[in-house]
Amino acid sequence: MERKLILVVSVLVISTVLSFYFAYQRFFVDKNYETYSSESEADGNGEISQ
Repeated sequence: MERKLILVVSVLVISTVLSFYFAYQRFFVDKNYETYSSESEADGNGEISQ
C-alpha cells in the first residue's frame, strides 16, 4: 500500500515538473526564436540591400 502511494506521488511530481519544464522551455524558446528570427532577417535584409 505504501509503495503504491509513493509511486502515485512520484508520478504526480514528475508530471507536474515536466509540464512546468515544457511550459518554461516553450515560453523561452518562442521568445528567443522570435528575437533570433527578427535579427537574422534584419541582418539578411541589410546584407541584401548592401
